[in-house]
Amino acid sequence: MKSLTVSMVPIVLFLTSVSIVSSKDYSALETYTEELLLDPALDAEIVSAEVSITPQQVTANCITQFSVQETSAPTQPLINFIGSIVGIYSVLVKDVPEVGDLVIIAKNNNDPTLAKFSCPKSWVNGEDLTRADAVDQLNQIIYKVLQTAEST
Repeated sequence: MKSLTVSMVPIVLFLTSVSIVSSKDYSALETYTEELLLDPALDAEIVSAEVSITPQQVTANCITQFSVQETSAPTQPLINFIGSIVGIYSVLVKDVPEVGDLVIIAKNNNDPTLAKFSCPKSWVNGEDLTRADAVDQLNQIIYKVLQTAEST
């Protein structure tokens, strides 16, 4: 597997804002997460993002700049994309533990092809993926998430 080159700077900044969320209204956190996913410093190649957070499920529905390929081996843009979302999700689980499992939906602007990935909360629970030495842990989680891929 290629090494991960996800920029963790925006994710670390995310840590400072998570505490503003009440356990019943996640709208401010959803908006902030969407803005963070669109930050060019994250290098996730996301054109648009819609995030929904509930105690049952966290959904990141994203349109990407790279091709969503059903059968090809993971490319670096896909690894960056998944790694960025999983990194943000790990911080969310740490600070707002009642949120549900992660579902990532990826599609292209002009292509109806859709890829869906999932990440159970147990995969990131207790992990500090914002540490510089956590790259191997994050890579292992990304690999597991890629194994859950579904195409429609």
